[in-house]
Amino acid sequence: MFWGAANPDWRMCKHGRQQSPINIEPSHLLFDPNLRHIRINSSLVRGLLLNTGHDITLELKYEDSNIINLTSGPLSYTYTVSEIKFHLANNDSVGSEHRVAGESFPGEVTSSFWFCHLH
Repeated sequence: MFWGAANPDWRMCKHGRQQSPINIEPSHLLFDPNLRHIRINSSLVRGLLLNTGHDITLELKYEDSNIINLTSGPLSYTYTVSEIKFHLANNDSVGSEHRVAGESFPGEVTSSFWFCHLH
C-alpha cells in the first residue's frame, strides 16, 4: 500500500508530479520550536551493500528483532528503514540528486522507510 491510498489527505503522494528531485529553498522554510525531536533507535543489523552503477545502496536485511525505526517528533507513526543510498560524484562536482537554494553537492545520503503498521 502506498500513502496516496492510505489516506485521502495524502493524495499528492499518489498524484503529485514534482516529487523528486527537489530544490529546498531556505527562505521558504518555517521553524516550529514546539516540534519534538525525532528518535532513531540503533541496533546492529545485517545488510547487502550494492554498487548499482547509479549509487551505492545498503539494503537492510532484518533478522530476529534487530530493526532501525524512526519515531516521535512530528511523526504519528513508526517507520522502519529499508535502505540507505549514497549518491556520490566522481570528483567534487554534482553527486547529489537534490539541491539547496539551487546548489548541488558532491554527494548526498537518502534513506527509504516503510510504514511498519501497514506491512
